[in-house]
Amino acid sequence: MKSVFFLFSLILAPYSFANFKTEINTGIALQKLKKSNDINIYALTIEHFDKQISIKGPLAEAAYLNKTSSWYVAALEIDIKDSTLGILGRTQFFNENTYVDISTNLQGGNSFQDASLTAGHYLDDFLRISATTSFSKGEGWDEYILFSAKKLFELNNDQNITFEYSTAIEDEAFLEYQSATLTYYPIDFSSLSLGISHDTKERKGTYIDLSAQYYFTMEMEISAGYGFSNHDEVGNFWILSASYRF
Repeated sequence: MKSVFFLFSLILAPYSFANFKTEINTGIALQKLKKSNDINIYALTIEHFDKQISIKGPLAEAAYLNKTSSWYVAALEIDIKDSTLGILGRTQFFNENTYVDISTNLQGGNSFQDASLTAGHYLDDFLRISATTSFSKGEGWDEYILFSAKKLFELNNDQNITFEYSTAIEDEAFLEYQSATLTYYPIDFSSLSLGISHDTKERKGTYIDLSAQYYFTMEMEISAGYGFSNHDEVGNFWILSASYRF
């Protein structure tokens, strides 16, 4: 009988009400390489929002739907390079629908490497468009611009789907890179995603990834993903992460 009540409480737990202002995420990833040593990546990210995030729609899309400014920091440990990469960023909304996001990378904690700049706009509460470029130390502004669009579709019975498409312009050439991700939310605290991308230049090949996410409560989440490609040098990819909100 106790086990029945435990399972019942686990199923109902994500429906308990809990807004948040801070989210902490930690993860580990393994990238298999066909012609060199594999790469292990360890990551920790902390994001703090200026205003409290209210829960509406899929839990994973709470920040996307609330449209709130935030600060975020991240640390990545890449074992093959034996180095730590630090990231500091700010997402700033100027009004209800328009924002910019700027982040900087610090190698080894104190050496500036590059900066990324994104400008975005919500055409409505569920549709966002954006453009991203970057600045690299010693090279200046990159001629690579990534354009993205994301849309959330509300279905029947509280189900949702998000679709995100990205394409890039580099050296005045269109469609150097394309990607599409479809995420299905059968319930607000669970999702399944399929992503496909194709690169015709630096990492020439097609990449496919699958992932799943589940919120045990409104505060705690775990996700896992797997990817593969037909690139001559890049093998399979695994990732496991967890997050906590408060």
